[in-house]
Amino acid sequence: MKTPKTSFLFLLTCLTLITVACKKDTPKDDDKIIQVLPELTHEGKHTFGCKVNGEVWVARSGGGINGSRKLYAHYDPEDGEFYIVAHKEIYDENILEQIGLVKLNNVYETGLYQFSFEAYDGSKINSFLDYNKNRNCTAYNHDSLYKSELNITFYDTINHIISGTFELDVTNFNCEDSIMHITDGRFDVRY
Repeated sequence: MKTPKTSFLFLLTCLTLITVACKKDTPKDDDKIIQVLPELTHEGKHTFGCKVNGEVWVARSGGGINGSRKLYAHYDPEDGEFYIVAHKEIYDENILEQIGLVKLNNVYETGLYQFSFEAYDGSKINSFLDYNKNRNCTAYNHDSLYKSELNITFYDTINHIISGTFELDVTNFNCEDSIMHITDGRFDVRY
């Protein structure tokens, strides 16, 4: 027969375990800001980084139950559609940003490509989004009048790996800082 003290301790232990299990994981202080771009690799390491107006930007998840996925890559070998959506999420600094690289067709080998500038419905393709509105301008789009370079340096449909580099200028002419420069980009993804 259980005593009230045993039942209380059992209930307290269960509540503690539930609380700990539901707690969001937050990054450690020493890895909040990654200031080094990932290496240029061809191993499907699921890495993505670049410089946004000269500042290092590396994809990372904020962790926790509702944390966004740090990186999503899609490739369709039938029509050559390729795109990457990368997130940078740091809870303690209220950062949630996204960079999207979109090439809607004809990626079938290594080589130099231009990004797609419009979606299938004719709307502009968002390239950079700042969900928490920390920047002067929160959205920028691909623009055919500016730099748009996607260099596929490794293409492996057997192991589902695509790697490469990128540079582009994205625009929003409704903003004071109307052009955002994304440089030194690199990725190594599995799709």
